[in-house]
Amino acid sequence: MCGICGVIKFNNQPIDKQILEMANNKMLSRGPDASGVKLFGNVGLAHRRLSIIDIASGQQPLCNEDETVWITFNGEIYNYAALRNDLVRRGHNFKTNSDTEVIVHLYESHGKECIKMLDGMFAFTIYDRNKDILLLARDRLGKKPLVYFENGNFFAFASELRTLTVFPDFDRTINAQAMNDFLSYTYIPAPQTIYKNAFKLLPGHCLEFDIKKRKTTISRYWKADFSVKSQISFEDAKSELRRLLKLSVEKRLMSEVPLGCFVSGGLDSAVVTSLLSGFLKGDLSTFTIGFDDPQYDERDYAKIVAEHFGTKHHVKQVTPSDFSVLENLIDNFGEPFADASMIPTYQLAGFARENITVALSGDGGDELFGGYYRYSVSRYANLGNFIPESLRKALFEILIKLLSKSSDERRFSGKARRILSMLSKSGISRYFDMLDKTSDKVKQQLYGEAITSHFTSPISHLENIYSRLTASDPIEKLMELDIYSYLPNDILTKVDIASMASSLEVRCPLLDYDVIDFVSSLPIGFKNTFSSRKKLLLEAFKNDLPKETYSRRKMGFGVPIGRWIKNEWKGKTEKLLLDSSLAQKQILNQDAMRQVLNDHLENRKDYSYLLFSLIVMELWHRKFQ
Repeated sequence: MCGICGVIKFNNQPIDKQILEMANNKMLSRGPDASGVKLFGNVGLAHRRLSIIDIASGQQPLCNEDETVWITFNGEIYNYAALRNDLVRRGHNFKTNSDTEVIVHLYESHGKECIKMLDGMFAFTIYDRNKDILLLARDRLGKKPLVYFENGNFFAFASELRTLTVFPDFDRTINAQAMNDFLSYTYIPAPQTIYKNAFKLLPGHCLEFDIKKRKTTISRYWKADFSVKSQISFEDAKSELRRLLKLSVEKRLMSEVPLGCFVSGGLDSAVVTSLLSGFLKGDLSTFTIGFDDPQYDERDYAKIVAEHFGTKHHVKQVTPSDFSVLENLIDNFGEPFADASMIPTYQLAGFARENITVALSGDGGDELFGGYYRYSVSRYANLGNFIPESLRKALFEILIKLLSKSSDERRFSGKARRILSMLSKSGISRYFDMLDKTSDKVKQQLYGEAITSHFTSPISHLENIYSRLTASDPIEKLMELDIYSYLPNDILTKVDIASMASSLEVRCPLLDYDVIDFVSSLPIGFKNTFSSRKKLLLEAFKNDLPKETYSRRKMGFGVPIGRWIKNEWKGKTEKLLLDSSLAQKQILNQDAMRQVLNDHLENRKDYSYLLFSLIVMELWHRKFQ
């Protein structure tokens, strides 16, 4: 895995090599093994390398034989050997054994259509010197990030936002709409970033930039199709899923460096461990971290999985409340991001990196097979749709007031409060209510005088996607929605940034696109029902797994943020939020932040998510503004 960046200066201004090298070095953790810079007058490409494949000769930027096509590439192409063999038969000459060079020659033969032929995770930029264009592309699901920026002086792209900030003319104006959305979702939905004129390239999309015309064209090359359903039997579907996942894991064994697996003791990671152990035959290393809070600690379950498959199991107890971990991560994310599980994800990646360079994970199982609790809640909530919404709202508001104001969202009262609030709504508004972490009313109280924007409601992000979904079943629509929203914006962003901060590559076999195409063709009853979540995945692998992986309640990879703010982080939180740089710039209101903090500390309100988001925003603002 690697880091990429590049820049085009307009009006034929030459590239400042020193600045491009500084930008490239911002991504040192993404590529500690090597770096490269190539200049073409007013165009510059750069690359930082984490060596996984063709360690000896895969340096980048890399070109074709006559140096008319250049690439800087981040990712892995799992079918590169088959593609290479076909290209050799067609007369292409190769100078390396890397997957990167395959893309160059594939582009020569097929132009941008080559992207559809790639099986892997990737973000890359090709500079076609003959056509004087840049082609930027991102993998189907958004496993690898790619951001870009344009103003009147230059166009730039990079793997990380913090890289773009190195360029002298980069506009740091805050995108107020993105900030507003962030306080609802705890992430900034693509294509927005925290900066007004910087953007994320959406998953499954490519961007062509015509240098002479300064014209940007963005097009979509892939989307899942849930509309056409297979007539396959459930038993045959189980067999086919096993076959596809076995192939998916086998593809992801491609490596010249040590490889292992994350294991939590849950179903998804246990399935991956099961398949991986079949290939590595007693030579599989697995990794788990544990916490001192039993409500969040899965070490015992992970140990059961490791012993069942005979892995070389590595366990470490960590202190996720270590505030310095959060401070370090803010720099890597480059914009506000407040999924608190980024902290243990980063610690797990750092622990694993002591022994391996590539890890397989179970990410994606919940979205693909219907594992989230909120899908089941939605299914049951739909039964009450015959009751008028106004009546539901009045009834549930009374019940909410009767609940205790627990500051831990995992306890009964915290869950019940959110469920009752959600039940009072309908349609996509109901689903948004489950995701929304900060109400518009609270936001308006928080905003300072510098925020004068009239915001589009954060729900519009979901509505824009929802209107183009292919599924017909209401629960499957939510699963498809998450594949295009929550999965790339939260889960995959978190995994990529937190792991690459430790120079660890993470691969997700459940998110193989052949697996997705197959599972999306199956009826919802194979995946999520009133009585079962992840039904097909469980039944396909049940006989291979220890019972404890599927007979216990789902835990997730969380941390007790509400408790930390009242205890371990109390002093840090008060210092940050009661002497806020955001308040000094009148972006946020100091008195309102004080009220939110006091309400939380004194158990009047549960502001766990909001306070963590404000902490992240404040740390980001001090670092980048």
